[in-house]
Amino acid sequence: MRTISRCTSIFALACSLFAISGLGIAGQVSCPANQRELLITNSTSQDIWIGGGGGALRSVCVVDQSNSCLAALASINPSTGACSCGTQPGTLACPGTAQSTPGLATNGGLNCACTTDSDCGPGAGCNTTAKVCYFLLPKKPVAHAYIKKPFTWQLAKAGWAEFCLDHASVMWKGSSIPSEVWWSGGVFARTGCKSDGTGCATADCSAAPDSNCGAGVGASNPATIAEFTLQSKQNDFYDVTAINGANVAEKMRPLPAATATPGSVAAPYWCKIPGATKMQGGECNWNFGRYMKYVHYPQGSVNDYTSFLLNSSKPCSTTSNPTGCPSGYSCTGAPGGCFLTCNPGGTACPDSLECLPSEDLSQDSNNYCQCSKQSECSGKGYCGTQFIPGKGTFLQQCGKFAGWWSADDFCGSFPNDTVGPLNCGAQITDGDNLSQTNLASLFACAQKGTNGQSAGNGTSCYNQTTATTYPYTCCGCATDDQDDPDSLSRFWPKNGSSTCAKVGKDLKANDAVWETEIQPWLVNLKRACPTAYSYPYDDPTSTFQCRGKGTTNLLGYHIIFMNLPKPPPAS
Repeated sequence: MRTISRCTSIFALACSLFAISGLGIAGQVSCPANQRELLITNSTSQDIWIGGGGGALRSVCVVDQSNSCLAALASINPSTGACSCGTQPGTLACPGTAQSTPGLATNGGLNCACTTDSDCGPGAGCNTTAKVCYFLLPKKPVAHAYIKKPFTWQLAKAGWAEFCLDHASVMWKGSSIPSEVWWSGGVFARTGCKSDGTGCATADCSAAPDSNCGAGVGASNPATIAEFTLQSKQNDFYDVTAINGANVAEKMRPLPAATATPGSVAAPYWCKIPGATKMQGGECNWNFGRYMKYVHYPQGSVNDYTSFLLNSSKPCSTTSNPTGCPSGYSCTGAPGGCFLTCNPGGTACPDSLECLPSEDLSQDSNNYCQCSKQSECSGKGYCGTQFIPGKGTFLQQCGKFAGWWSADDFCGSFPNDTVGPLNCGAQITDGDNLSQTNLASLFACAQKGTNGQSAGNGTSCYNQTTATTYPYTCCGCATDDQDDPDSLSRFWPKNGSSTCAKVGKDLKANDAVWETEIQPWLVNLKRACPTAYSYPYDDPTSTFQCRGKGTTNLLGYHIIFMNLPKPPPAS
């Protein structure tokens, strides 16, 4: 399992419409006026299990009972808990008995620290590894249509579940006051799970039987995630991300309510629907296979990575008889993956498969019977890359179609190694021609190296301040064409604030190495869904905002899971 750490920069800040009554009949929203509605619908052709990964609780800077804010990091003194809202001094506050002050400060005082769940107050839990409070979804919905009772987080085809989210609060001078953040987190679909929601083929989060994911534990890749930060008095931020691949198609929209005026937010990104099939920047059809021809690694000769990026699933279990593996294959565990070792030049692999090394040689030096193209899987599913639990490596296997990996998934798993055509850990000169970086850092928009310029890998090329400080080493400006008609920027929407930061009269900030080495691996993600995040700083083309009228923002949201189009069958 992994803790939620990176998806989008705004998250760190942070179909048909159903209005369901408690009886499951179209009508009035079930949630009372002091709660916000989250409606989740399964429009796929398979059963799914809801996964809700709450975001880390932010500390709130409180000036007085009616004046508070989310303080900028620069205004926080983590050793004393002092902060400021503009020019007004305040003190940091967290829910329950969680601390943001001396001894337990985390992330410079931004996040609320804890040792047990009881520290975090209602609606949140403590990740005891990170010692940080995270939001949780309610333990059960107020209304639902599902497979069996009691609610087990499983949604049948056409099933739905409606949750009511309480307003988070913080403790200040012995009193409970409303937090600036109502709720934040991400929602995803776990697929291919056992009947109790464990051992899922995709988006597994090591959940206990019949339970949701634990505090601060996100989905294993690949997973499509709807992310949102619901604010009490300001705009909500919400988006759909495909940064870590996709296991389902997904869209998200505000539930019907009177909305405030958009202010400076571009119209296409105000209260609209990320992930929708028709949207700005082109059709969002989630058909990754259709756009695989655009994935062309600049230093390679192969221009179709379908088998490498497709996620196949051949699950098995050593506690079952039979295990689920073909004859001659072994299973790695419960849950596990099927594998068959081989020796090059020795006995031929069955079914026209090839004897090939594992995707990650530093982790596993064995050779395995694998596929390298779809035709080798005729009648046996799809040729795709499967992570093999228990061996810690990737193998290209014939199996069921389970979604699409992103290249970031492979370099994120093995940041110092070579995985397929990706030499994730090799040192390369960054865009400033001075500092060193590698593919893993550039995919993740993470800092690498000791040269001061290399810190730019962890900054956005759209941010004027940081891009000026770290010109040509910021993390990619995907919409920058530099007057090049062949630039891959043509695949990114031009709506919204998609202008790159200026670093000179005629130049715009962009890391040329990121553009050459990373952006080609993102085109299939962006073409499949122009309104979904393709990399961490894809904010200008993928961040949506909305807000209800009135002093308190009470908008609800509807998340719809849909089928991913399958690639053509093996012939």
